[in-house]
Amino acid sequence: MTTKRLDMHACVSKQIDSTGQSYAYDAQETAVFSKELEFLQAGAVEAKFPELKGLQLVPVVGGGIFPGARTHRWLEVSAFGEAELLETMAPEDFPSAETRGAENTGVFRSIGAKYIVTIEDLRARPSMTIDVEAQKGRAVRKSIETLLDKIVWGSASGTNGPFKGLLHDTNSQDDTTAAGTPDWETGNEATDATTVTKTFRAVRDAGFAATGGVFEDYDFVVSTKMWLKLGLFLPSTTVGGGMTVKDFLLKYVPGVRSISFSSRLDAAGGSGKDRLLAFPRDPEVLDFLLPTRYEQFAPQLSGMAFTTFAAAKVGGLRIKHAKAIRRCDVTVT
Repeated sequence: MTTKRLDMHACVSKQIDSTGQSYAYDAQETAVFSKELEFLQAGAVEAKFPELKGLQLVPVVGGGIFPGARTHRWLEVSAFGEAELLETMAPEDFPSAETRGAENTGVFRSIGAKYIVTIEDLRARPSMTIDVEAQKGRAVRKSIETLLDKIVWGSASGTNGPFKGLLHDTNSQDDTTAAGTPDWETGNEATDATTVTKTFRAVRDAGFAATGGVFEDYDFVVSTKMWLKLGLFLPSTTVGGGMTVKDFLLKYVPGVRSISFSSRLDAAGGSGKDRLLAFPRDPEVLDFLLPTRYEQFAPQLSGMAFTTFAAAKVGGLRIKHAKAIRRCDVTVT
């Protein structure tokens, strides 16, 4: 007589033993034993995503804006008229100096999200290691911050609603030609380091010349691959030899004030190239209207669940000196 026995190895592998007797267990039994071999970590592991940097890279204007405003406008004022050498001191010989202003308009839009917590969630909370309500609240805040970041950046040709972001072609000047050879793909460290340095210098100089020298210092933002290239070392035979490209640019190249990176610039240029941006991070050049960054309302009971609404209000980018915002699309390997 053959007796069946509870064999863990047989349950998992389902192989035939030396006597030719096979063991057959149903799915539930297999699942139970599999759970015995699992490690369960208390709490939850939160997925990581690239940092949202958009609002850190542009001046943000929020105070003093009427909360119910739906549109906004601003004037760009310029002066014209020149003094002249006078033949006499007669009043009519004195030339006039005047000012004129160009009016620009924009819109405000509200954005929002919500999260729902059921009565069952609240009842189960004392026995859980995860605070479901807090997790959902953070998720809603993150969703609004993510949309604000997308509005800051935008894309080369698209818009988020009525808003064009930093990456939009009409909000910047193309410096691909001015940058000489913009492709950083030779595979030779010394050559790549020199090319990167020339690109930065050319882009900054183009902005300086286009604005008549009004804006001298520029803040650069590069893609992830570009950022890695900035860690290359300059050839020992050149000025700054032995230094990384990033350190050399910040120390020796006039007008390079800061360098940062964002994954938003990965493949963000024409033909899928990475995009480099350079602009003075000054309110005279651009700013971002954000009357309300985040506002959360009281939970509302409906049936057996509480719904919590959250909102923000945004006016988008105001570009005041487009010639001071430079872009260069680069193939990087």
